[in-house]
Amino acid sequence: MLLQLVKVLGKIYLMLLGYTSRVKVVNKEYVLPFWNNGQNVIYALWHSRLLLLIAYGRYGFKITNLSMIVSRSRDGEYIAKVIESIGFLPVRGSSSGGGYKAFSKLLTLGKNGKYDLAVTPDGPRGPREVVKPGIIELAQKLGLPIVPVSCSSRWRKIFSSWDRFLLPFPFSRSVLIFGKPFKVKPDAGDSEKKDLGGFLADRLKDITRQADEMVKI
Repeated sequence: MLLQLVKVLGKIYLMLLGYTSRVKVVNKEYVLPFWNNGQNVIYALWHSRLLLLIAYGRYGFKITNLSMIVSRSRDGEYIAKVIESIGFLPVRGSSSGGGYKAFSKLLTLGKNGKYDLAVTPDGPRGPREVVKPGIIELAQKLGLPIVPVSCSSRWRKIFSSWDRFLLPFPFSRSVLIFGKPFKVKPDAGDSEKKDLGGFLADRLKDITRQADEMVKI
C-alpha cells in the first residue's frame, strides 16, 4: 500500500517538476548530434542532482529510453517504482550489494543499443562528489561517450544528507547544463582511467557550480 502510494505521488511530483519548471538549457549542442543520430550515451550526474534531471529528461526532452542503477535498499525500492512509473528502466544494485550484477546488466543494455544509461558516480552512499571507477570501466567496455550533466533550481530544499541532496520545487526557475562529451580509449590503462575519473569529477563540479550561480542571477 505504501509502495503504491509513493509510486503515485512520486510520478505526480516528477510530472509537475518536468512540465512546470522554467528550465534554461546550456550547451544543448553537445548532445543534439547524439539525439539526432540515435546514438546512445552515458549521462554522468551527481547523486544530489538526480530529480530535476530525471523529471526534465522525461517530460522536457521527452527521453523514454533511459536506464539507471538504483540502490537495493528499501529507499531504493521506492525510487525504482517511481522511475518505472515514468517509463525509465531501473537496474537494482550498488557498491555495497549487487554491484557486479547491476554492472553486467548495464553492459547488456548498453550493447543492445536500446537505452541511454545514467550513472551517479558518487552514489548511492558517497563519498560526495567523488567519481568511482565503474562509470569509466562501463564507458570503455561499451565504447559510448560520457556526457557530464548537472542542474540547479532557485526554489529548492537542500537536505543535510551525505550528498546534500537537492529537492527542486515545481514552477521554479532552473538551469540544466551539459558538459563536453568524452570517450575512454579501448586500450586505456589503469593510470589513464584514474585520470579520466578525476577529469570527470572536475567537469561535474564545474558545471554544478555554474548552475548554482546561474539560478541566483
